[in-house]
Amino acid sequence: MNDTPKKLIKKKLREAGVRVLENEVVWFEGLQVVGLNDLQADRQKRDMHARDATETMQEVLSRLSVDKDKPAILLHHSPKGIRYARKQGIDLYLAGHTHGGQLFPLTFIAAMVHTYNKGFHDYQGTRIFVSQGAGTFGPPMRVGTYSEIAVITLVPDL
Repeated sequence: MNDTPKKLIKKKLREAGVRVLENEVVWFEGLQVVGLNDLQADRQKRDMHARDATETMQEVLSRLSVDKDKPAILLHHSPKGIRYARKQGIDLYLAGHTHGGQLFPLTFIAAMVHTYNKGFHDYQGTRIFVSQGAGTFGPPMRVGTYSEIAVITLVPDL
């Protein structure tokens, strides 16, 4: 079988009835949900972690039909490119990737490298939440961080 682990995971998710969003917008109960592949932010700076190097967040977001007058959530692996999300009217950007640094003293390096390393932040009105995640990268341990599964409750602005 020539499928990569990523393709196999997507296949299994789809077989289980999960909608896998790949550079697209779907509507869910009046809310726009934008799902992006693991993209680098733009062409100005190479991101060695982005898995899809064929397009950038800047390019994909500019061609998607996001209604700037309606609430929108962006799902993206990495917390990079928030300026492009803001430009397209994204209200909430949900990301991961950083693991909060995972191991001390890498926690300090991750905080220096990633403007948005963990937790909630605000960028010119666009909120971003970066989860430290439930898993690990490399050694199956954490020192100075914790595993998390976040529950975010959305409340309409009345």
